[in-house]
Amino acid sequence: MSTAVQEVVTAVRNSLIMQGNASRADGARKYFKNVIDFYGLSSPDTQKLAASFAPKIDSFDKPQLFDLISNLFNTNFLEEKSIGTLFLAKKKKKLGKEEVLFVGRLYDDGKIYDWGTSDSVSSRILAEALRNDKKLAQIFVDWRDSPNLWKQRASCVTFVKHARFGGFNKEIFDIASVCISSQERFVQLGVGWLLRELSRATNEEVVKFIKNNYSKFSREGLRYAIEKMDGDLRNRLLKYKPRQTEEEE
Repeated sequence: MSTAVQEVVTAVRNSLIMQGNASRADGARKYFKNVIDFYGLSSPDTQKLAASFAPKIDSFDKPQLFDLISNLFNTNFLEEKSIGTLFLAKKKKKLGKEEVLFVGRLYDDGKIYDWGTSDSVSSRILAEALRNDKKLAQIFVDWRDSPNLWKQRASCVTFVKHARFGGFNKEIFDIASVCISSQERFVQLGVGWLLRELSRATNEEVVKFIKNNYSKFSREGLRYAIEKMDGDLRNRLLKYKPRQTEEEE
């Protein structure tokens, strides 16, 4: 770690300690089932703190920025990971394959292991990189086969922002067809969330997918997937029997 990177990491941690709130931290730990620790900053305050370091990191080259973010992710505290995410997300228009592969390594190295961090990375970094370069979609499709449940969830959540516009239907169904077989709650909910957004673009195809894979859905995942559908259709899908014919519904 270079001196410049070390200075920023130390300054970020000192600021988080100074601004932390023990009561809020305790509540957040309980909400996240003690999977990850907290200093106790609100989301707006965390964003303000990240923004205050912009002048210091704007001069960093890519290796320095990646080193800084890796060190902030090498922690048990969600706010440090959030600030690392915001540092990289600041490069919104320049996010591309290098950043996606870098984030993939964070998953593989076990530095992302909670839904808050994973979903923030997916929506702020990965989804924006995909917006910049649609050819990156195949990388996220490949993540569906990862043994890492958070990387599998990321393969779903990365497409959530895009799904309602119907631009990646094939890739989305390719991902959902594999991830729906997972018994992991957060992967199931990732599939449900993704299909919910896709139903706004192609409701008929989503309904067909649900029926064809009905036995693989958790009840919670199914409720996520059908949330945006009209009430009558939701009720029919909740009561659906996989062997029944269309005429029997």
